[in-house]
Amino acid sequence: MGAAGLPMNPAMVARVVRTGGSGAMANSLHMAVINLGLMFGAWAGGLCLDAGLGLRAPLWLGAALALLAWLSLGLDRSGDSWRAKARPADVSV
Repeated sequence: MGAAGLPMNPAMVARVVRTGGSGAMANSLHMAVINLGLMFGAWAGGLCLDAGLGLRAPLWLGAALALLAWLSLGLDRSGDSWRAKARPADVSV
């Protein structure tokens, strides 16, 4: 996960809860996606090593995956999901 993965986890959880609600399904889906990402990275890194690309190949693969993550973040940021949603005030009379 490196220097950016673990510190970003609370922000990702907060975003999932804000978007999908605080139910068990939203939280378990979030953890499942993180585990799938870890599995894919290890598998793809192993493929690089098995292909004989050298010990630096998994590092380049990780850099490429991190770049894809940054690009997807930029695409998401262009939408309005990052803006605070105005909620009506609860007024009891």
